[in-house]
Amino acid sequence: MPNEFTKADWTAIRKELAKNAEDYGLPPRKYGYVYAASFNIRKLGSLSKRSDETMQFFADTCRQFDLVAVQEVMPDTEGILRLCELMGPEYALLVSDIVGENPGEEGNAERLAFIYNTSLLFPTGLIGQISASRKSIFNVLNQKQQLLSDKLDKARLKHQDLISQGKKSSTSPLTISSVGTFVQYIRTPYVAGFEARGHPGADHYRFVAVNAHLLYGDRVQDRRDEARELFRWIIATVKDRDQNVLLLGDLNFDFDNEANDRKRVAKEFKELGGFGEGADKIIAGFPFIFPRKDPPQFSTRKDESFRTNVVLNQTFDQIGIYTKDPRANRLATTEDGHLWGEPFEDEPEATYPDYGVFNYANLFSRALNGKVIDELTKEEKKAFINRFQHEVSDHMPIWVRIPLPLPSPTFD
Repeated sequence: MPNEFTKADWTAIRKELAKNAEDYGLPPRKYGYVYAASFNIRKLGSLSKRSDETMQFFADTCRQFDLVAVQEVMPDTEGILRLCELMGPEYALLVSDIVGENPGEEGNAERLAFIYNTSLLFPTGLIGQISASRKSIFNVLNQKQQLLSDKLDKARLKHQDLISQGKKSSTSPLTISSVGTFVQYIRTPYVAGFEARGHPGADHYRFVAVNAHLLYGDRVQDRRDEARELFRWIIATVKDRDQNVLLLGDLNFDFDNEANDRKRVAKEFKELGGFGEGADKIIAGFPFIFPRKDPPQFSTRKDESFRTNVVLNQTFDQIGIYTKDPRANRLATTEDGHLWGEPFEDEPEATYPDYGVFNYANLFSRALNGKVIDELTKEEKKAFINRFQHEVSDHMPIWVRIPLPLPSPTFD
């Protein structure tokens, strides 16, 4: 079996997608909405690593959205520049400096990028990164030092007690990093301000987009610390600066126990000051941690959260909407889930929020194997996914559809 898709394979994939795009989770385009997406494109760098057909597939996919947050852009920007070019002249690019690595040091170097539709979204001039303040870092280090000192005292007493009993004592070295408290992101989140211009006569809608790629791997507590600090920043930005925040990214949420994990996320968000009441109420929507009741045919399993990696077993990628704007009420997440069934005035048959994943793993499998990933044997699934998870990506794009403000009613 060839390791990469042939031109004939890509022809079959495009044909299948043209017939059933919505069944695989691509949204139908409608006037009056901003379509925002997040896409971790595995190690997008030199064009020598991707075929022309793959780059065209990326462009055709990303062109379905007005704002795309891209993670894992390599220091070599050739790939992201080509992607934006292929998307067409109405799209523009914002790309961060290298994060995850300092010059002269080892690390997991990458950039974070936004590609946006210039006919709908206009940069406000805000560009930045989210990092802990110097004062906060010193306070945390002092706390760590105290915790470390307490641990050392307990270890010393235990060691002395074992020796007095004639037993052997072994202690592992303790350092500041042994004490789990957030100090700084491993990859600094990237921030950009945008203004969406909606229906004629309506107010323009400004928001801050955050592109984040949180820590991956076995260091679960460190990742949770990063997520908690990110939520803390978002809540403060909405409350103190009265800004709307759209979070897009690969948060590496590994919800192995979905029910408990989503309760934990909602609980921590509330404890940090989220939700709230009255003037302090934050309308928060993070739909991808909840099961989708009516998923498109080949996008995910019914009554299950969207799986966003091509192996279809993780919920790594997430989108969150955070605002005090009461017009966003129908996008809200409560601690029990989403508000469903509340229609928009101009589209009474629709229910919201509207979100999904473009499940191209199932697209590829149906186009080339005649059946979706879950219908393959374990061996077939592994061999097939190995054909495209490096050439294309090991993540799939997720998206959310946000309604633009309607004009305020006028009275004679």
